[in-house]
Amino acid sequence: MVERLRAKRTLYAAWSAHAVFAAANAWPRWETLVPASALVGVTMASVNIVYGLYVTTLADQLTAAAAAADRGRFSLNQSISQTRHV
Repeated sequence: MVERLRAKRTLYAAWSAHAVFAAANAWPRWETLVPASALVGVTMASVNIVYGLYVTTLADQLTAAAAAADRGRFSLNQSISQTRHV
């Protein structure tokens, strides 16, 4: 599901399923609760995958931004190693 829909659309689908489930609880009958519960159950596995995907993507973006900010400057490790050789 995640490969087909991508991350954002998977989250939209899952949270839409949660909205359907919440609406189904307004009329708590077997005909409304069981299908809504099944829909939430199917989408929740994908949500757990997407959360990990988002965290990894954000970490990669943060690493790339930090590396771009450090270009052209000495890092702390480089300046410490240079002071030891003096």
